[in-house]
Amino acid sequence: MPQTSSAKKALRQSKTRALRNRRFKLRLKAHTKKFLEKPSPKLLSELFSLLDKAVKLNIFHSHKTARLKSSFSQKLKAKTSTQKPTAKSSAKASVKKTSTKKSSVKKTSSSAKAKSKPKMS
Repeated sequence: MPQTSSAKKALRQSKTRALRNRRFKLRLKAHTKKFLEKPSPKLLSELFSLLDKAVKLNIFHSHKTARLKSSFSQKLKAKTSTQKPTAKSSAKASVKKTSTKKSSVKKTSSSAKAKSKPKMS
């Protein structure tokens, strides 16, 4: 236990701050879980707002929130791209293109080689 009055006050402050941080992190975790279950642009903007507040309150570092924002954006983008396939793209995907490449081998005559390379004696 702290002895001095300033140490007692510091302990009280650290307890209240830890409690506040824990509540905020739980709220953020709940929003994250909700977003990951069903990603949507509205939930993404709410999550971004919470992450920005976490940086402002010194709960998370700015680089961590940037990394999380990027990850969540990619998840939303992946979900929206797989959710809406068009008939054209699925038809194109089912038909494979076969391409034949001609090998372009340059043929040179022996006299052309002799002219291009001078002999060293």
